[in-house]
Amino acid sequence: MFKKIKDKVIFYGFPVLVIFSVYFFINTFSYLSIYPFCSLKIQGNILLKNEDSIREAIYIIKKDYPKSYSDLCEFVDAIKEQKCTIRDYHLFPKTKDYLSEDGCYVKGSKTIYISPEKSASKEIIQKRAKQIMKLTAFSKNFWTKEK
Repeated sequence: MFKKIKDKVIFYGFPVLVIFSVYFFINTFSYLSIYPFCSLKIQGNILLKNEDSIREAIYIIKKDYPKSYSDLCEFVDAIKEQKCTIRDYHLFPKTKDYLSEDGCYVKGSKTIYISPEKSASKEIIQKRAKQIMKLTAFSKNFWTKEK
């Protein structure tokens, strides 16, 4: 009888272990939520390694702002932690609406950029959640109204 239980644990336990290992590996380089499904690539600052504050901000959005979370999952594919050097709004005035104080959204992409932060305090995480929601609104605006 003990052998049967051991065989069942090995038979069912191995696939479960593999699934959780794959899920953990994917979440080290991105954000993945099974329900509701959401997959975002997260590229943090190489020197600061602060992707966890981005993930925490996404969890806050998911918990407290479900509409913004669904917009984030639909209109954003990647969140990059780096300065906005893609466009200069002085040279391209039409992109000025897509710049915020702490990040930017590049028109026509589904990527948002947020400025690097050195710490991961609760205030920083709340600030990042607001940044992500604001930049997600820019992406949503582009993909729904400007077509």
